[in-house]
Amino acid sequence: MNRVLVVADTIDWAIASLVRPLKKLGVDLAYHYINTTKNTGTGEKNPVHLTVDLLKNYDQIHFHTARAVDSMLKNKEIVDILKDKRLIMTIHTEREDDLKLTKEKHWDLIDTYISPTKYQQEKVKEYTGKDPIYIPHTIDEKKYSFTKDYPPKEVVIGYVGRIVPHKCLKTIVEASGGLQVAAIGYVDNEGHDYWRSIPKDNLRHYQNLTEDEKIEIMKKFTVLVSISEPHIEVGPLPVIECAALGIPIITTVVGWAKDMLPGYSAYFYHDFNVKEPLMDLIKLAIEDEAGREENRKNARKVIDSWTLEDYINAHRKVYENK
Repeated sequence: MNRVLVVADTIDWAIASLVRPLKKLGVDLAYHYINTTKNTGTGEKNPVHLTVDLLKNYDQIHFHTARAVDSMLKNKEIVDILKDKRLIMTIHTEREDDLKLTKEKHWDLIDTYISPTKYQQEKVKEYTGKDPIYIPHTIDEKKYSFTKDYPPKEVVIGYVGRIVPHKCLKTIVEASGGLQVAAIGYVDNEGHDYWRSIPKDNLRHYQNLTEDEKIEIMKKFTVLVSISEPHIEVGPLPVIECAALGIPIITTVVGWAKDMLPGYSAYFYHDFNVKEPLMDLIKLAIEDEAGREENRKNARKVIDSWTLEDYINAHRKVYENK
């Protein structure tokens, strides 16, 4: 395998968690952004910042940030460096604005696409004419070990993710019926006004946690509620993490959940951002002891069927098959 550089977005976001395990293949890792206020507490020491000169040292470059790459492919100096290299692109979103970028002529320089969801795989093929490789997201199933001490003594509705409108924390709080909501995630500039609009009487907010701290709080969830506007998320990653931990999940039928979770592995919410059906699902998840147990065990089986080793080996095949 020739020298491979993997390029993530920022040291603290979900993409970084997904690409760090690839270092086991002997690839190098760099970031578009290493100075960020969007801190989730999971960064690394001495991260490598992507530079033009760094690009010269590799035979294959695997990008993970569509809009940053779009700017790079419009830059003649960078294109002159990249034109004789193999370029791989994973787009970690189903956003139409990101996917449409691939239709532009300068994106012809990308040799290989990787898609985390089947919907996105179809869209990338439609826009590029190339056949993307389907590699679903995963997490370290050993670190996210199945929680046998369940349910917790206190009923807690869990939320994990940036606090932005399309992730619907306000709807979750309003549908909670006054039960405690534990929200892990930071408020960025996009979400400040939205955050101020959310009722907080029964809301506990956590941010800037280490990964271990985050896992310990997630283990106290009675149920994770992860609802998201369609065709934005390809995970979201907390759904995968709670599937591994054995925390029952209420989720919209999007992304990884749509592809990977069969019936009786989650409570599926179809009426996006509508409070009353979500209230019914939350009530069901809290009262449905047998259903919760079946769902969480079935979700863990999905995790065990597609492990971190499988994910790493799938990328190995991409890098070795030119």
